[in-house]
Amino acid sequence: MGRYVTVVGWFECAFDDVKMIKKTINETIESASEFGVDKEIASFYLKGWRIPDEQINWTSFVFFGADIKSEALPYIENQLLMISKLNIEISGSFFLRSEDNDFDKNIEERWIVQKGHIKKIGR
Repeated sequence: MGRYVTVVGWFECAFDDVKMIKKTINETIESASEFGVDKEIASFYLKGWRIPDEQINWTSFVFFGADIKSEALPYIENQLLMISKLNIEISGSFFLRSEDNDFDKNIEERWIVQKGHIKKIGR
């Protein structure tokens, strides 16, 4: 079955930037193999993204939530980095959690994503 990591979080941005974010997410499928993820799995993980179709007031939120195979975590991390490197005002907060029988292998982290960087807090 393998080991899974729960990844859940969001980006905050202007609605005008949502199309560019969606385009960037879709483009990452082409580089998925660089992270050991085939296109079929990359396409499957696209279903974890929730992207607004309409603007609600002044801030838009682009959400991601999925249980992913731990081997695919670098691919998801790359998606977050590619989005944060766009020339737009954007910030994100993502939470990661895994449970393993071996306590030392558990993941419990918060990732703060902004300006092309991910700050990892936790273990």
